[in-house]
Amino acid sequence: MNLLNNYSTNFMSTNQERTNAEKEQFKISNVGLVGNKFNITVQNTGSVPINITRLYVQNTTATDWFGKYSLNVNIPPTRSVSNIGTNIPLSGLSAISYDMKFVTSRGNTQQFSVNSVRTAPLLIQLIASPPSVASGFKSQLIMTVTNNQSGTITNLVPHISLNPGNSTTCVADQVIPSSYNTLPPGSTAIFTAGVKVTGNVDAQTCTYEAQLANGYAKNNANATITVNTVNLSSTTYAANSGVISDSYTTFSWTQGGLWHNHWQFPSGTITDFKITIQNNNATTGNYNLWLSKNTQIYLLQTSVPSNGKIFATPFFLTDTISSNPSTPPSLTAYDDYSKSIANAGGLATLYFGASAAGGSTQQTTSNLQPGTYFGFVLVYGKFAVNSGDNGSSYAQALPFLAVVMS
Repeated sequence: MNLLNNYSTNFMSTNQERTNAEKEQFKISNVGLVGNKFNITVQNTGSVPINITRLYVQNTTATDWFGKYSLNVNIPPTRSVSNIGTNIPLSGLSAISYDMKFVTSRGNTQQFSVNSVRTAPLLIQLIASPPSVASGFKSQLIMTVTNNQSGTITNLVPHISLNPGNSTTCVADQVIPSSYNTLPPGSTAIFTAGVKVTGNVDAQTCTYEAQLANGYAKNNANATITVNTVNLSSTTYAANSGVISDSYTTFSWTQGGLWHNHWQFPSGTITDFKITIQNNNATTGNYNLWLSKNTQIYLLQTSVPSNGKIFATPFFLTDTISSNPSTPPSLTAYDDYSKSIANAGGLATLYFGASAAGGSTQQTTSNLQPGTYFGFVLVYGKFAVNSGDNGSSYAQALPFLAVVMS
């Protein structure tokens, strides 16, 4: 009976150990070199504790060198342990490749490689985004390094430099991040750096080269940035840039008595609006933007109302409305091209509420159901010295904030 009992106990113990060994799973989550010491992080991905008892290391750059080191690293399930390798008599060099293997107390192993960036060429790419920018603006250099080798790469330090012979001035920011400690097989490291481009001749360029510090010879990539000069004149500004901007913080509405600058107001009540716009046209020669009576705020509901009809409702430009308007507000018709905004940053507050261009009749909101609306400020006008000049016609839609009618 004692013999049978011992056999049963040993069988159950052995079977449990075999089961635990099958459940034992772990992976190498990070490998780094700190002061020529390996700093390895191991994660227990299984459901049982593990104990790492051995580390085998082979220097594959010098194939006759081999080392075995005793460890006692206990890792509970789902937990990670770092700094493995820092307390053993093993010094590593970033210029050398190593094959390594961990062994657990249950006999399971995990083999991995630590390769040097100078061992073999890596897949390096450099992209300028956007590749063409206006003078004074920035492009972004994006350097990608893909580990196309079979082992983990350590100590990746990017080096992005300006090539000689450029026709424009380019100044790069610091590369972010400054390094990658490890890069597993198939993984990609991404580095970025902003580049400010300055030039006064269209199509001037600068070219950058990206490589890894102490990397494989001639393992690099290049990218070119082109400067585009934007010339705004009375005939070309509309083709190059939207030159009118608005200040959303100045948006206000009134239903009489006071102006309110929040975005919700009662529906079914006469409502007028105001907003400040800026003329950023850089054309010289005393040009102003003279506003057409067709300038308007254009509202459109975001969902189909209960009556099944969506109305696009314009509120046309009117003359100035007082700071304490009557209830309901009264409007004065706007005379075509009677108001102007100076070039080079001129500001003007515009008032909207008329139901038709150049009219003084209030636009009704009786057909606007409660709900959410979005809209645009549609600016029409001409750039001219005087309101009576033909000038150059100009129109622009400004993105407008959303409003809610309760």
